[in-house]
Amino acid sequence: MGVVGPGDDELLGLMADCGEWLARSSNPLNAMSEIVRRVGESLDADRMNYFFRDVSAGVSHLISAWAREGLELIVPGPYRDEDFDEVIGPLSRGEIYSTTLATKSGRNLQVNEASGTTADLLVPVIVDGELRGILAIDQCRGQAAFPIRQVNTLRALTVLIASTLGRFDAEAMRSSAMQRQHSVREAAAESAVDIVRELLSISDLDRALERVLPRIGSMTAGQRVSLLMRDRIDGRPCHRLSKEWITAGQPSEAELGYVVLLDDEAPPGAVAELESGSPFWWRNGTGYRDELSIRNQKLGVAVRGLLPLLVEGHYKGALSFGWCYEPNLGVGGVEFRVLQLAANGIAAALQRQRAVERRIEEQRELLAERTRMAREIHDGVAQGFTGILMQLGTIVQTKEYPADVKIRARRAGDLARQGLADARRAVMALQPESSSRGDLASALAHLVECVSVPSEVTCAFHSERRDFDASLGPARSHELYRVVQEALNNALRHAHARRIDVTLVRTSTGIQLRVEDDGAGFVEGDSDGFGIRNMRARVQDMGGVLLIDSTSGAGTRLIADIPLSA
Repeated sequence: MGVVGPGDDELLGLMADCGEWLARSSNPLNAMSEIVRRVGESLDADRMNYFFRDVSAGVSHLISAWAREGLELIVPGPYRDEDFDEVIGPLSRGEIYSTTLATKSGRNLQVNEASGTTADLLVPVIVDGELRGILAIDQCRGQAAFPIRQVNTLRALTVLIASTLGRFDAEAMRSSAMQRQHSVREAAAESAVDIVRELLSISDLDRALERVLPRIGSMTAGQRVSLLMRDRIDGRPCHRLSKEWITAGQPSEAELGYVVLLDDEAPPGAVAELESGSPFWWRNGTGYRDELSIRNQKLGVAVRGLLPLLVEGHYKGALSFGWCYEPNLGVGGVEFRVLQLAANGIAAALQRQRAVERRIEEQRELLAERTRMAREIHDGVAQGFTGILMQLGTIVQTKEYPADVKIRARRAGDLARQGLADARRAVMALQPESSSRGDLASALAHLVECVSVPSEVTCAFHSERRDFDASLGPARSHELYRVVQEALNNALRHAHARRIDVTLVRTSTGIQLRVEDDGAGFVEGDSDGFGIRNMRARVQDMGGVLLIDSTSGAGTRLIADIPLSA
């Protein structure tokens, strides 16, 4: 060829360098550009190329190319297998392909003629029995044969490339498998978090459990999931079946009567483990002859797990799972993480439910105490003031008493009347919110009844229906209740009314409230204190209109028209 080729030591050093470049690269194909250039120069080739073959598509792509100075690179492709069948066939069998221009045809001939190639040498890169790449040397100076040194170098290099690609594929597969496993675990954990979120977002725990138990069973590939709550029967501690989910075809514990399990019917040590906060696992073939083991065998359960539910540090029950086979439940397993998160979520929901029940009980006790105090003030203090006023009135009206006594009696009467007004305000302030007394009409009737004082103030409520809440809604019902409360306070405190009538009716456009009294009255605008401004604001917020008809010395009539939709 007119050029002295490299010696054996130089070629061995070059192969070592190629191996190092392939090993250091994150992807072996990224190192091919440097390898093609260095090997092409060392072998005194005219042109050297590396083709990557897409096996599934049957197409080869030129990804690395080098050419001697003065020569152009060949067209990068793509090169379809069917256009180069005479080449791909032998290469796929692991054979070296070498021809001259005279023996080529079709697309293969066109490509070589266009690039000025007179002969080429193609060596296959075989990975796991598939043609994955082609290392090629082109001669453009009329030579028909390739030196054995070039052939051996390319053969050694393709073996090195194939080995590296094989390791890379294996590592990629392992990495992909690990990523898939990680994705599965993360998806399962996210689904478990969604279950916990759903448990805590639905106030009705029974309804929440009906929705999440099937999801838990599906995620863990189990056949049954149930909730067992701590209970007592005739003083004996037990677990009671509260909720159950089973897959199609599985027998139901509830239908078989397996609803209650006494502590002494459980496997030895099971209850103690659960009460200590540790899970308990039962497996078929352990030799237990307790009631739970007998039930599991009849149900076809191979493995049953119970995770404790701790609420405020106290054991309240267990989340139970059953499989008809031996599941993979390592501590780091997907199923175990899902089970533990689900159990924690149910325990948190139980704790929240307990807190809600405790608040309701406290509110109920507070309401009962406020009602009792209001009744005591109404029946005791207010009635006492009424009696004093009656006695003092008798003194003032009797002629036998001297004038100075009557003056003192009137002053005492004024004080007693003020005390009676204070007592009434205390009774009204102690009245519970309208929402705690059922419907609006019932709440107003109770409020009016508490204001009435025999022989002193007559207060009556008038309404022919009770379905106002459906039209107003909770918020507007509460606002209207407050308007009546303020109107009664004004009539008693400022107008000194002796009769008050409260009427609630349905009109063609909405709901109308009327509060009428026989008190002192006032000139509207002169006495618009905070109470009246507050009532107007409440009615306007409801989308309604408040009218006040009052004449000094002739009583007051308040009319509030509330539309059906604000």
